[in-house]
Amino acid sequence: MTLHFCVSGEWMTGPVGRIVAMMLMVGLVSCARERDEKTEAVDPGLALVRSAEAAYKSHSAAYEAGTADFENLYLWSRRWMDAELRYEKDPSKRRSSMEAHRERMSTLHKRVAAAFQAGAEGGEANKLAAASYYVAETDRLLADAD
Repeated sequence: MTLHFCVSGEWMTGPVGRIVAMMLMVGLVSCARERDEKTEAVDPGLALVRSAEAAYKSHSAAYEAGTADFENLYLWSRRWMDAELRYEKDPSKRRSSMEAHRERMSTLHKRVAAAFQAGAEGGEANKLAAASYYVAETDRLLADAD
């Protein structure tokens, strides 16, 4: 499998792309650790949102590097959305959380579908079916919210 990873408009491939992705993951984890502990101590809901976001971004970088399964992207995107839904009271912000999750899942679906069409690794039929489910699930959540 050839890895394609875009950094500042430049495509990185293969081992270089993996190294760049791993560096990004380390940076994301470091940023998550540097959060304002006072805010998180006072507001555990915000801490949950931030932690889920950091975990999603870390898994996304690992997936781009070829070191994580795509199922983790769904899991952490869903957890991020769920944390935001518990934290946010404003209906428009709650809807935005669902729309953001849908966009992340749509992006994942497009990637898996392209790999499926090309007969490439990562485009197996079971992955395409799962990615289709992720999008349909979020569409259902959005429809129920209306």
